[in-house]
Formats: sequence, C-alpha cells, structure tokens
Amino acid sequence: MPCLYPHSMPEVSAFLDDRNRSGCLTLRSRSSPRAFTIQYVDDYVDGYQDHGNYLLQSDQDSFQCVGAMTYIDTYKTVITQSSSNRQEETLCWMIVEDETIVVVNTSSCNMQTAKGIMRRDPRYMMHRKWQLNLSAASPELNRLCRIDLQDRESNWRARLAQQMEDLHEGRRSASKGAEAGAETLGVRLFESDFHAWITVLVVSVWRQVTNTIIIIIIIIIIIIIIIIIIIIIIIMRRANFLTITDISHPQADNLIKENQTLQP
Repeated sequence: MPCLYPHSMPEVSAFLDDRNRSGCLTLRSRSSPRAFTIQYVDDYVDGYQDHGNYLLQSDQDSFQCVGAMTYIDTYKTVITQSSSNRQEETLCWMIVEDETIVVVNTSSCNMQTAKGIMRRDPRYMMHRKWQLNLSAASPELNRLCRIDLQDRESNWRARLAQQMEDLHEGRRSASKGAEAGAETLGVRLFESDFHAWITVLVVSVWRQVTNTIIIIIIIIIIIIIIIIIIIIIIIMRRANFLTITDISHPQADNLIKENQTLQP
C-alpha cells in the first residue's frame, strides 16, 4: 500500500539520528511510493562548509509500507516491513509533531513506550530501534537531499520513458509481425483454397466422366443384346424356312408325277 504520513511533512528531509549520524529520509517518492528510504552520509563531520563535502552513500535502506497511518495519542504512526539490505523486521514509525520520528518494533508500538522514549526514560530506551530528528540536521544537507531526490526522480522518469518507448516499439514490432503473419496466412489460405477448388473440380469432372463412361457402356451392352436377339431371331427364321422347304419337296414330286400321268 502507499505510504501515508502527515501532509505537512516534506517528501524528503535531512535528519540527525540518535547515533549522531546524518542522512536523507525520503518519505514519498514517485519512483517508490510504497516505501520509506534512508540514505546515510559517509564520513560525517560537523561544520560542513560547502556542497562538495557531502557524500551520500549509494546504498539505501528501504522500508515497505504495510499499514496505514494511525494515531497513538497525538503520535501519527506508520507500520513498515523492512526489506533489501536490512534484516527483515516489522517496524512502527511514530511521528512526533512532524519533527521527530521514533522507530520501535511493533510489539512496543504504544503511547507509553513512545512517551518514555521522548523523555529518555531508561526503562523504555531499550525498545528504541533508532530516533530521527528532522529539525537538527544541517540546512545544506537538507538542500542536498532535495537535489538528490530530484536527480533520482529525473532518472526514474527517463527510465520510465525508455521503458514506455521499448514497450511501444515492442508493440509496433508485434503489430508488424502480426501483419506479416496475417499476410502469409492469407497467402497460405488462398493457396489452400485454390488447391481445394482444383481438387473439387477434378473430382467433379472425374465423376461426370465416369458417369458418362458408365452410361456409354450400358448403351453398348444394350445394343449388343439387341443385336444378339436380332441375330437369334434371323437364325430361327432361317431354320424354320429350311424345314418347311424340306417338307414340301415330296409334295412337289407327287404333283409332277401326276402331271406326267395325265399327259397323253
């Protein structure tokens, strides 16, 4: 969840902790809206004279926000889960009058412990993880913290813009690839349709030719049968004629003989 803290507090602030170490506390960052970050100064020495004397460590301690801001008496409280280079632990950040932050374990996150630490009561100091005094840091370090945050935000925006450009380029490449794929697919579909059309045409023609051949064969068979029948009929008629002729020959002979007898 996003980190919540009083709106009166700045996005980034210099601090001086209970061990006399100074650094930058980033409460809200566009690049890391869900975390508090602490960046310490290397070789801290009192009395910096110019900007060049400040050297921030490259590593940052990050604390992921896992609980919304609540109130313990007048103390505004944020619960975080430490991460990255710190040992994992759940912490309670109690903000006192926007100037002091007392950090304890969540088991000690209560009004009595907070007030005891603010009074520096030895009975409660053992519960303190650390204490950040935002108003005790050098103004020059505070300015450096703001400059460092601006640089990190600029780098983050540049990376984000590059990522967006890479994303758009990837989408354009994917779109071109899709168009090329669609064109190739269209050609393949056309070829497939053409081959299918040719196949259907060949099959249709072959069926028509086959049907025609079958019809012709049937007609030829019918004609042959008719011819055979005609031949059989002719043969049968000739056979009957010969039989009749053979039977009539004796009668003719008798008539001839009778005619010869009647002649004088």
